[in-house]
Formats: sequence, C-alpha cells, structure tokens
Amino acid sequence: MISSAFCRRLCGALAVFLLASFIISPRANAAPKSTFASAKIEIQTLRQQINDANYRYYVLDKPNISDAQYDKLKRRLIELETEFPQLVTPDSPTQRVGAPLDGDFPKAPHSIPMLSLQDVRSEAELKKWEDQIRARLNLKSDADIDYVCEPKLDGLSMSLMYKNGHLVKASTRGNGSVGEDVTNNVRTINSIPLVLRGDVPPLIEVRGEVFMPMSQFNQQNANLEARNQPPFSTPRNAAAGAVRQRDPQITKSRHLMFIAYAVGETQGITLASQWQLLQTLKDLGFRVNPHNQQCHGLDEAQKYISNWKTERHRVDFPTDGAVIKVNSLALQKQLGANVQEPRWAVAWKYNPEEKITKVLSIDVSVGRTGVLTPVANLQPVDIDGTTITKASLHNADEVRRLDVRAGDFVVIHKANEIIPEIVRVLKDRRDGSQKPWEMPKQDDLAKAKLIRQIEHAAARPAFNIQGLGPKLAKQLVDAGLVHDIADVFLLNEKQLNQLPQFGDKRAHSLILAIVKSKTPTLTRLIIALGIDSVGPQTAALLAKRFHTLENLQHATPSEISNIPSLGDVTAESIYNWFQDGAHLKVLLKLRQAGVIPVKSVAE
Repeated sequence: MISSAFCRRLCGALAVFLLASFIISPRANAAPKSTFASAKIEIQTLRQQINDANYRYYVLDKPNISDAQYDKLKRRLIELETEFPQLVTPDSPTQRVGAPLDGDFPKAPHSIPMLSLQDVRSEAELKKWEDQIRARLNLKSDADIDYVCEPKLDGLSMSLMYKNGHLVKASTRGNGSVGEDVTNNVRTINSIPLVLRGDVPPLIEVRGEVFMPMSQFNQQNANLEARNQPPFSTPRNAAAGAVRQRDPQITKSRHLMFIAYAVGETQGITLASQWQLLQTLKDLGFRVNPHNQQCHGLDEAQKYISNWKTERHRVDFPTDGAVIKVNSLALQKQLGANVQEPRWAVAWKYNPEEKITKVLSIDVSVGRTGVLTPVANLQPVDIDGTTITKASLHNADEVRRLDVRAGDFVVIHKANEIIPEIVRVLKDRRDGSQKPWEMPKQDDLAKAKLIRQIEHAAARPAFNIQGLGPKLAKQLVDAGLVHDIADVFLLNEKQLNQLPQFGDKRAHSLILAIVKSKTPTLTRLIIALGIDSVGPQTAALLAKRFHTLENLQHATPSEISNIPSLGDVTAESIYNWFQDGAHLKVLLKLRQAGVIPVKSVAE
C-alpha cells in the first residue's frame, strides 16, 4: 500500500514538473496551429456567422452582435483564408470587393425582358387601367381584383442571377433586352446576399432596385459641396453612377442598398401570387419593402396611394410614386404584356407639389475651380415636408431665360422630388421695383474666385493649413498679399502683422502652420491645385498611377483615361489644366517656395 506521504511527494513533484514545462515551453500558452481540416470547418462557421450578421444588420435592421465582435469574426476569417488560400471561394464575405474593370462593361442579355411600367396620374386613369384588365379577363364590373401595392423606388433596376443559392451574375436593366454585367461592383453592396438562405431553388433571377438612401445622398452631397464639387442631381443618378464605376471600391464607398420585388427566370420554385413572391424573397435573405400592402379592390389601392403620398417623406429611400400590381401570378400571365410594359401593373406618379414664394436676392456661388452659379435666396417655404430657402439658377443663361429678378414672386417645386427649382416667374405681380439681374463685375468675380481657391487649397483634404479659413483668405486677397495659392507659402510674419486683429502670436502660429504644410502627400497637392473634376478619390488614383507631379504634368489624355473609373472628359480636363501657362507658373512658384510632396504608403 502506498503511503499518503508518498502520494503528496509524488503530486508535488508532478506539479513542479508541469509548472516548469509551462514556463519553459514558448508555445505552451499559444493556440494550436490550424490544420487544413479544422480550418475548413472554422471557415464555414465564420462565414455563416458573418453572413447572418450581415443579414440581420442590412436586411432586418436588427443587428445581433457589436461592431467589435463583427470585426473580430472578419479578422479571423481573413487570417484563415490567408493561411489556406485554397479554401477561398467567390461567395466568401471577404470577397465582396473584386478587381477594377479594365475596359467597358460586358453585355448581359436578359432571357426574360425587364419591362418598364405605364404611368398613371389620376383616379380616372387608374380606373381606365382596371377596366381594361376586366375586359381582357372577362370579369364583371362589380368583381373585385386583389392587388399588391408597393412603393415605387427611384433607383437603378437590377437583375441578380443565383445558381444553387450562389450569386453568379448581376446586370443592369439596360434597354430591357440587354443590360451590362456589373457583378464585381454589385458584390460590394452588403444588402445583396452572396449566398441565399433557407430553401434554395437551383436557379432564380431576383429583380429589384439598387438605390442610395436619402440620408447617404444628403451626406454625400454635403461632402461634395464642402469641397465645392458639383453635387449629385438625384439619388437615382448617384446610384447609377456608383454601380457603373470601373473600381468596385468606389461603388462600395457610396453605401448603396438593394430592395427586391420581382423574379425573372426561375427553376424549381412554384409561386401563386405577388404577395407570396415577396415573402419568398424575404425568406431567401433579401430586403423587401416593409411598406408593401395587399389591397382587395381598387378602393383599397387608392387609399394606399393617398396615404403613401404623405408617408413617403418619412422613409430613407428615394420614392417617386407607388406601383399597383395584380396579385395573382396566374392572372398576370393571362394578361401578358405589350412590347414595353406589362398589362398587370402600373406606376402611380405623384404630381410635384408647387408653391409660391418670393426671391429675396440672387447671389453668385463661386466653386473651387472658378465655376459661377447664380443662386436665388428665397423666402422660406415648405414643400413636401422640407423648408426651402435656396434654389440654384444654374447659369446666367437660365436667369435670362426665366427673367427672374430679386423681389419677384415665383412658383417653385422639387425637380425629381429632390432639388428645389424655379418653374416660372409671376410677372403680373411685379410692382416696378424688380430690376433685371446682372452678373457681378469681372474684377469682383476674379477676386471671389481667388478667395475661393485659397480657401480650398488651405482646407484639410489639401494643404491643411490650420488657421487659414475663408475670412483670412479674403483679408489676404484684399490686402494684395496673395495673388495665387503659391503666394501663401511666401508670406512672412511682418506682412501678417499689418492685417487687422493680427498680433505676433497669431502671425507666428500661421507661419508655422504654412511651413508644416510644405510637405503634403502628392494626393493632397493634387487636391489643392483645384483641377476641375478632380476630387479626393480621383486625386488618390492619379497619385497612385503617376507617383510624381512631373509624371502627371506630362501625361497624355489616353494615359490618364486608362485609370479605372476615369473617363475621357475627366482626362481631358486634367490634361488641359497642365497646358495652361498660368497654372505652370503657379507650379513653378510652389517648387521655388519649397513645396515638395512626400510619398505616402498608398502612393
């Protein structure tokens, strides 16, 4: 029999041995290295968790994990796929961004045409449409038809083809028969599943709308206007432009969304109604509009249209009407379509709300590149839940065409239900005090352009000269100290001390900030030059492609346009800027002043 004392000694010795082994072994506390088999299982689990998180966040708007937890899952998946690249598949959440497109988008024929919709704008027109349906179906005049009413999204129609639950192709509507293959870009839209959920058919073509949420549209435009770049005219144009970028990273940066509402070609799936179709799309993992509604008879459909006219201003997606569809898919098939439109659906378009207000004054907005835009300052007026105080007049020709003057009463509406626009002038309400508008004098405009150029060059995305804002830019120009952006780098403390409210301390701080800004990245320098059509993203692409300002200066239009997402118009604009003698003098002065760009990691 072994004594208890011996047992205690033996246990003590084992404890010491184990402790020593733990301390000595450098990998004793590290996670075991993944094997191919274990990595494959973990990757599958991580993808499922990430896809589920994406679905809950982007489709259901009900996130179930924190951003930190999501990032941890994504980092681990990237780590494993890097270690085992043979396990990377196209439907992995890490593969949402593909390579930039080299050349034009490939053509993508639609096996079933993507048709447009007939518009109706009155109850009489809607009633006439239903009467035509009754006639084709031989229905009695008092027989109700079941409809599904859906918000009419103002985006870009999109076709998504899935085989065995995996996204294989995404294409635009195009002319209805042939679109463009934009699969690479569409994969970056998080609300579009790369892999379907639930009971997956062998083949299904899902149709819907890609759009830019209103909140994102407003934010993007605010950012563009802050940089004095032309804003997007409508959310639809913004979405269409984003989808057709050559670089998927740019598409991703626009934060687009997708809502599904129809199917095209399918195999292995049976549906009886539009309402069932919408529920099936939801079960497969798509975002479906929560404002869809079943309506029994035309009276209920008209109530939906009336209610939606107000409710549409409370949602975050662009909508310009409502779509009314016959619910039964069997009846849809029986009704068929003409060359361009289905007979079983129409789009109700709301007439834009018009209001009368007064033009208080007409100012000229000066863009960073010197573009002049007349802007009417209006007596505040509410249109569709938005208070309107300004309306762009676009250019001097438009002012003359409308003959709009300060003091005029005008009719305004929202063009495309987004942009305030003066429709016409109520000339019969003039009292004689209204005078024809004239463009400010050239000297005043030249000074305003220069002030705006200095302000733009000193801003954070460009030279980032702290302390040099719009007010000081005006002071410097008014005092004759600055005649171009290069002159900023030639300022000294003595000159600054001559300006009102400028003491030694402030002058010293500004000179230090100017000296600090003499070594910008090439991207920042290109932004600071204020070249037309060149914002931060384009500047970064140019810096990455040409590496030095000298290379860019001597680049041909074709060399510039070869950069993905840069078209011929932008390339010509950049090329022409560097052919201008005045611009070349500014570049020379910048170099003489010691402004030397440094290379960043991205460049």
